[in-house]
Amino acid sequence: MSTIRKAARADLDAVCRIYDQIHTAEERGEAAIGWQRGVYPERETAEAALGTVDLDSLLGTLDPLDKMLFTLRYEEGYNASELGRKFELPPGTVRTRLGKVRHLLKQKLLEE
Repeated sequence: MSTIRKAARADLDAVCRIYDQIHTAEERGEAAIGWQRGVYPERETAEAALGTVDLDSLLGTLDPLDKMLFTLRYEEGYNASELGRKFELPPGTVRTRLGKVRHLLKQKLLEE
């Protein structure tokens, strides 16, 4: 089984070759992806992606309860009262914890 890893700057040339192969297959009618050569700046897009942060990795650094609160609030749409009932916490405590998580995540994102 292979492992997926985050791309590195050394991978950029290989990424560009992969895009080229995809475009060639599209142009030959061997694939129907909908990409057109020259429309998107592939190398620039790949370079920009190197600077992105993986949210799952950042969330993995959180306390398990904080991660669950954050995920349920911002991915599932629960409000503080609903989360409070679910986890037997006062809604104010839920809001405080979420505020601390947002602050921590912001700091980590700015570090990157």
